[in-house]
Amino acid sequence: MINSEITIRRVWRSQIKRIIIYVVLSIASVVLSRQFPGSIIHGKLIDIGSLDLYLSLPLFSLMPLIALFSLVVPIYDAYLLIDNRGIEMTSGILSLNLTTNRVRFEDIRGIELEQRLIERALNVGTIGIGSAATDGVEIVMPGVGAPRDLQEMIQAERDARQKAESAAGHALNPYSQSSVGD
Repeated sequence: MINSEITIRRVWRSQIKRIIIYVVLSIASVVLSRQFPGSIIHGKLIDIGSLDLYLSLPLFSLMPLIALFSLVVPIYDAYLLIDNRGIEMTSGILSLNLTTNRVRFEDIRGIELEQRLIERALNVGTIGIGSAATDGVEIVMPGVGAPRDLQEMIQAERDARQKAESAAGHALNPYSQSSVGD
């Protein structure tokens, strides 16, 4: 049984495409800034006594900054919280629309795992959790590290809860039908 809270976020390995784009744009910004020196803004920043501080801002440096922002936001925008009551997914932390879904362990109908070839090599994947209340998958968390271990942990907790619930049901009703051979 789970006695503490476990918080699971997306891992940086799940953003490998965006990491490659960031590196390419960083190299391109250096090359373009050297090719087009007119794209660098020079100016006086501040006067401190007799000391003048100047700033040079290469405009092409904004390209990798935008890519870095698009790399970091998905990692910190959602998380799974697993506690003794169930699983809660919160998404939209860095946006205007915050969404929270909670599924109790007793209500979990299925736990799906999806991994592409490159994701298997990086040990990341997408976990989907369906509950008895809905027909589809209620919680979808992409970019989870060690997804097979997470799937097995959730499945073990679900099975332990169902076994405890079944044992409690038999203890309350001693005259329930038992299987042949008891």
